[in-house]
Amino acid sequence: MRWLRFGILVLVFLVLQIGVGRVLEFSPYRIVPDLLLLLAILLIFCAPADQALIACWLLGLLKDLTSQAPLGSYSFTFGLLGLLLIRLRELLVGSRLLPQIFLMFVTSLIIEHVVWLICVVKSVVSLGSYRQSLTPMTISGLITAALYPYGYLLMTKLHRTLGLKGRFK
Repeated sequence: MRWLRFGILVLVFLVLQIGVGRVLEFSPYRIVPDLLLLLAILLIFCAPADQALIACWLLGLLKDLTSQAPLGSYSFTFGLLGLLLIRLRELLVGSRLLPQIFLMFVTSLIIEHVVWLICVVKSVVSLGSYRQSLTPMTISGLITAALYPYGYLLMTKLHRTLGLKGRFK
């Protein structure tokens, strides 16, 4: 993987995520698609395993730095789920997009629930706030999953620029 070009792509995704977050901040729930998770899942399916895991951890760390969650919670969950999905990718690479979209939604829900539990343990949020958090987590996961085909299309265009060897042909 060409890390400098990857860094530029991450910066573009981060600016888009923060920009979209500011626009949607006026809604009753701050529902924002998780573009960093989207990029992490796309890289799991196209990058070599070791580079994909490093990229997942870095994307999680960047999400930690831009969120209100305790430092390390997103990097831990991105890395852990990246490790799990590396094992599943052989089953899903080359398959239709629908299973990958479903996996994107499930992964988003798992990550947000684990981070919410970490926040409860660290006393950042109360246990009673789960019902209020469930709707934004679910809608954000649905929006992120709906954006997956566009990310897949973008990755098909950029896979050579990023130095990824032929997974998206």
